[in-house]
Amino acid sequence: MDKILNKEFEVQKRVMLNSGNYSALNDIVIKGTMTGRTSKFTLQINEKILCDYLADGIIISTPTGSTAYGLSAGGPIVYPSLNAFVVIPICPHTLTARPLVIPDNEVITIYTGSDYAKYMASCDGQSFYEFKNKIQIKKSDYNANLAVLKESDFYEVLRNKLHWSVSPVSKHQ
Repeated sequence: MDKILNKEFEVQKRVMLNSGNYSALNDIVIKGTMTGRTSKFTLQINEKILCDYLADGIIISTPTGSTAYGLSAGGPIVYPSLNAFVVIPICPHTLTARPLVIPDNEVITIYTGSDYAKYMASCDGQSFYEFKNKIQIKKSDYNANLAVLKESDFYEVLRNKLHWSVSPVSKHQ
């Protein structure tokens, strides 16, 4: 608190996602509402079909959110100030489906191929809404302004939180 009160911080602008009336700082997660069932998703970037996924869901992540759910699902860590989004299939049923890093000015459309099944979109795990066969996600018109302590370094935070500088210790030693 002393550092905040002494203005020992800098304000960083962070890109956000938008889908309809919803915004997200970290990620938008798309899943079918049928628990335990995989879903087919068609990924389109700027109105061009890229691929089909048979997966448990898809995560669209910002650089800020890349160290959260996206990382747990096998996505890359993205430096916070990069102008990019990450598309991460959740438990895809193929070895060829890999996370994709794209510029943040691309428009992402995901088709479910189903007019009858319901799908759920979750924005930062807070706002949830149902949709049927199509969802569009793009860069928000707004940024999040985060106060970051001046002494924090992104790589140092990664090293400390992910224990990158610590050798694994075997319990059998």
